[in-house]
Amino acid sequence: MNGVRGRRKSVGDEGGGRRIELVDVRPKWLTDNIPAQVLKDIVPKSSDSYIKIDKIGAGTYSNVYKARDRATGETVALKKVQFDTSEAESIKFMAREIRFLQRLDHPNIIKLKGLATSRMQFSIYLVFEYMHSDLSRILSRPDERLTESQIKCYMQQLLSCLRHCHERGVLHRDIKPSNLLIDKNGTVKLADFGLANLIDPKRRKRPLTSCVATLWYRAPELLLGSTDYGVGIDLWSVGCLMAEMFAGRPILPGSTEAEQVHIIFKLCGTPPDEYFKGLKLSTSLINPAKTYKSSLAEKCRNFPSSAMAL
Repeated sequence: MNGVRGRRKSVGDEGGGRRIELVDVRPKWLTDNIPAQVLKDIVPKSSDSYIKIDKIGAGTYSNVYKARDRATGETVALKKVQFDTSEAESIKFMAREIRFLQRLDHPNIIKLKGLATSRMQFSIYLVFEYMHSDLSRILSRPDERLTESQIKCYMQQLLSCLRHCHERGVLHRDIKPSNLLIDKNGTVKLADFGLANLIDPKRRKRPLTSCVATLWYRAPELLLGSTDYGVGIDLWSVGCLMAEMFAGRPILPGSTEAEQVHIIFKLCGTPPDEYFKGLKLSTSLINPAKTYKSSLAEKCRNFPSSAMAL
């Protein structure tokens, strides 16, 4: 029960048959599964407080809607998270995202405005500020490329919020165009902390999963099975993003992990043997008959020199 004690009552489910027990106006199944410290500073609201306008996104465990607050008229984004309490992963992702968004406070990180519970069992909404678009949509516009000034502006904001995350020991672990939200004024906000995790160099290291980050933006050490990594995996993704903004297309579009490793080596060069020995990485995805020299300077020859250095 996570130490939660409070007033209890039952209400009818929207299906009309079942009764859902509440603890201090929150569904008991929520307080049973989400740690009390994650929920303590969030004022509970009902999903009926919002009017859905349009569906604007979808993920593994969630759907995102543009909505309007009935009381204030404010436009918000509602991330509907529906899960099975027997599936620990879905609960963990939701609790993790709430916890990290509470930990972080930066103008370029999406703000969690609240939590709304649905009368439907095992379904809640995370309430966020509404953003007009995301980098994925902007990059997909036909015949419209980002200018160097725009790219510099986006990169400065992204690196600023990442510095905030990393100084607080938070790895995002899923930086990609669709997780960079952008408003009409060009303000960038990093979103979706469902895969984020903490690193603390002062404490004894614990193994981390290598199954993070979307394939095209996944660092080579993750592809090779490393469980001991740091902020470099986020910075690798940032480099992939910056190159994509200049090129107008993804620069490492692999379809499998093995192919992803090879196109990385083809672009950046095959690492020396010491790389694999030092990091104790798997070589099962490596074809020893194929070694590459870096072609990065040639492939990115039209990028500004300052971008190449970065």
